[in-house]
Amino acid sequence: FVSNELLYRSFEVFGPIERANVVVDDRGKSTGEGIIEFAKKSSANVCLRFCSEKCFFLTASLRPCVVEPFEVNEDDDGLPDKSLNKKSPEFNHERSVGPRFAEIGSFEHEYGTRWKQLHELFKTKQEALKRELKMEEEKLEAQMEYARYEHETELLRQELRKRESDNERKKMEWEMREKQAEEMRKRDEENMRRQQTEMQTRMLRQEEDMRRRQQENTLFMQAQQLNSLLDQQEGFGGNNNGGNNFDNFGRASNNSPFEFRDPISALLGGNAGGGNSGNGTGNGPNNPQVRSFFDLFLR
Repeated sequence: FVSNELLYRSFEVFGPIERANVVVDDRGKSTGEGIIEFAKKSSANVCLRFCSEKCFFLTASLRPCVVEPFEVNEDDDGLPDKSLNKKSPEFNHERSVGPRFAEIGSFEHEYGTRWKQLHELFKTKQEALKRELKMEEEKLEAQMEYARYEHETELLRQELRKRESDNERKKMEWEMREKQAEEMRKRDEENMRRQQTEMQTRMLRQEEDMRRRQQENTLFMQAQQLNSLLDQQEGFGGNNNGGNNFDNFGRASNNSPFEFRDPISALLGGNAGGGNSGNGTGNGPNNPQVRSFFDLFLR
């Protein structure tokens, strides 16, 4: 039930006042606080000193005024008298007694002092709560910094694990590539060795074929020469009437400067003997070397 006008008249005792307003909420009801703007700073200091040392009441309520420095809010119109319900019994009861200072030791002073002590307790608890809130804020800020550090550290750990995983994967890929390259190199070497072995085998086979063909050609030429010599020998035997006279001629002419050699024996490296050529036991066609030569040629 304190209005702007009551607030103005009550604090006017300390000095000239520029403005006195009661703080109201959104619904227009008083919040229990007010703002007094003094014309001089000295008047405000006197008000602060007196209201702090004594109990200053505005109405019949034993709840004294608690004065604190405060900046003026230009947009606050306060609570005028016309906004109060003057027909209310409580209004008449509260306004029945005007502003006054309580006598020391009186009933009003005692309960006013208790109200001030309650306000001081509220302020103390409020300050303690503020300090506790401040400590909680600092604690929360420290926890937040620690949590941020842990979060950043975890991110770095994850990045490090990711890089290690990438490096391990790349290492495995490189090892796989090296293994594949080594396998390819070994396979190429094996193919090259196999090709070289096959080429050497083909070359050896070709050399063997060439030697065999050379041997066959040599044997064929020797067989042709032998056939030719045999044909020549048979021709000589027919012209000399069976060959006995020819042998006798050979044997009769041992002292002759002309010596006759068997062409087959000359080819095979045998000795020319008149008796051996005539009796068929020398180097003739029945000789084992000649037979083996013919068998080899036929094979």
